[in-house]
Amino acid sequence: MRKYQEVRLREKASAKSINEEVGFLLRVMDVGGDALRVRLRKKQTLKLRTTTRIGKAFSQEEKDRLLESAKRAHSPHIYPALMIALNTGLRDAEIRRLTWAQLDLDKRYLLVCGARRRQARGEPSR
Repeated sequence: MRKYQEVRLREKASAKSINEEVGFLLRVMDVGGDALRVRLRKKQTLKLRTTTRIGKAFSQEEKDRLLESAKRAHSPHIYPALMIALNTGLRDAEIRRLTWAQLDLDKRYLLVCGARRRQARGEPSR
């Protein structure tokens, strides 16, 4: 397994991908894989160290360029979705599930959690 890990690293595969591949190979090997997994774990060579990358915030210049590109996009939905993402921190899946019932333009707020609770209880969106 160590040789496999080294070859994959030379091929520029990420440590996370290699760890997933090794895990899959060991599962395919069934009982033999279980025994090998125990030995590798004892030697602390089962998994490669992965780096946790911390996201980088957009600079103001990057935000401005992104917003200008969104304004010129073919879809009229890109710019509003981008504005929601930048101003709320919602993820793309959360933005896609938004309904008009969650937005109150007069009071200037967007309700996120209430809609999920209603949806989880099987209640219709308002």
